[in-house]
Amino acid sequence: AVLVGEDLSGLSFRGCRFDRCRLVGCDFTGAAFQDCVFSGCDCSNSRFAEGELFRVQWTGCKAVGADLHRAALREASLEDCQLSLANLNGARLWSVELRSCGLEGAFCSGCTVRNLALKDCRLVETNLFKTPLAGVDLTTCTLQGLVLSESLMELRGAVLDRFQAAELARRFGVIVRD
Repeated sequence: AVLVGEDLSGLSFRGCRFDRCRLVGCDFTGAAFQDCVFSGCDCSNSRFAEGELFRVQWTGCKAVGADLHRAALREASLEDCQLSLANLNGARLWSVELRSCGLEGAFCSGCTVRNLALKDCRLVETNLFKTPLAGVDLTTCTLQGLVLSESLMELRGAVLDRFQAAELARRFGVIVRD
């Protein structure tokens, strides 16, 4: 299917499979997706704001500039997805796994996180302001130029490797030597 700029707001999708669909610039505001699979889709610049994504699976999808602010993602998995410049501000991420996803320049401030797993993700210039990542293992992720609060409270309790920790310590003016 190819849909460009369509208004699909408020619709419910249950048990659907979206395979290599182009859903570019579509409005899914307030839509509900349950037990759905997205494979190889392009959802760039589409709006999923305030929507419900429950037990969804995204594989090899492109969602550059997608708007998911205040959306609820529960028991969801995203693998090999490009989410650069996506807006997830205020989203609820409960039991969500992101594997090999690009979140370059994404906006993820003020998110509520429970059981979030990030594996081999690229967090480059990603805005995580006021999104607590306690218990989240970031050791396999690329962390560069993160937007964080001055106190770095977002990373309190997060799991980092020694190189990531040294890089973040520099933000406090700490000199790290080998």
